[in-house]
Amino acid sequence: MRELFCFFSYAYFTLFFLERSDSSAELGWRCTLYDNRCLVFVDNTDPDNLAAVLALANVKFRTELMGVVVTGRAANFNRDDPTDTVKIVDSAIALRINTSRMRNFLEKSGYSHVPVYMGTSSPHTLIPHDAHIDERDFDDLTPGQIKNAENLIPPSRMNSRGTIGDLTQILTKDRANIDVVVGGPMTDLFMLILMFPEFAQQIRSVHAQMGFFGFGETGLMEFDGKPRGKRQFNAACDPYAAHHVLMNLDAPVFLYPSDVTRVNGIGFSNPDELARFLEDTPATRELTRIYRIAYEKMVKPKGEKIFVHDFAPVLGYLQWLSHGCSYHKNGIFYRVKPIKVTQVPFRDEERDRWGEIDIEFMDEPSYDPKSRFVAVKVNEQAYLGEMRNLLK
Repeated sequence: MRELFCFFSYAYFTLFFLERSDSSAELGWRCTLYDNRCLVFVDNTDPDNLAAVLALANVKFRTELMGVVVTGRAANFNRDDPTDTVKIVDSAIALRINTSRMRNFLEKSGYSHVPVYMGTSSPHTLIPHDAHIDERDFDDLTPGQIKNAENLIPPSRMNSRGTIGDLTQILTKDRANIDVVVGGPMTDLFMLILMFPEFAQQIRSVHAQMGFFGFGETGLMEFDGKPRGKRQFNAACDPYAAHHVLMNLDAPVFLYPSDVTRVNGIGFSNPDELARFLEDTPATRELTRIYRIAYEKMVKPKGEKIFVHDFAPVLGYLQWLSHGCSYHKNGIFYRVKPIKVTQVPFRDEERDRWGEIDIEFMDEPSYDPKSRFVAVKVNEQAYLGEMRNLLK
């Protein structure tokens, strides 16, 4: 049945794209049909992040993908001792390897022109590095090669267009508005702002995948039998960055929580079902190959379905564009509500609350530069239709 929705997806989206709202003019959000650009920030390569980047590369005429920034996560290669101290060197190696893998994935998908930048690593994590996917699970590198990654991959291949520092040089020469899509910790988004403060003024909107708020249609996710509650994984990885972006950035921020997109209708029972749903292309074959590697630890042990979570903010961004860069409570992909972010704990004495985001629902948007929104319901049919349209 899913394929039946795909035929109408593009027509629906084009119709919504022509709709404009006066609210964008009130806030000074400059939006056009085609002259839009975005940066995407994803964490160490897992299938969801690859899917988000592939989707943005396939958007084509609606927005231009300026580049991909790969953010590292705190890593520990000692799988046999999960309590072992996180090693900075392991985090750096994992980041370098996965930046290269992102580049290779885009090359295999026909998007070798998309710049990939190696970012920095988030300072914290809630789970072991290999909980979703481990470098040693790939068949292209041995554990010994991973440990010697510095000498394994030439820097020109490893960094592609360079590091996040090189990206700041590009931004200083090009002051156009930029939309931001985040599929991981906000570490490098915040780092770019610190390194180049004028970048904050260029940001037109932020669309970020988040964890659980507890108001969605699904139960709270558990890890090792302990309910995580309101703790957002991406916020907990770098609570200081999350605090700065959500509390201080003068640009509208849209959040797409997992307890809204974790619904059976847009999940896949296994990688084979996902492969059958998607068109058969070099990109989807590589994507589903990596899903098969990750599935054994990421999904199967919990008896869950495959939910392409980091794809969620991509559709949120496209919905925002379709409504003339403005808030619309009943969009083609999501029902959205305005919120006020009241607190994002980040201080040392608030460590027990790192990852929590306190919000209050509002009847109407604030219509100021710090407008914040959250998705509360997903349109499953439209979601699947655009997923198949963009993941190919």
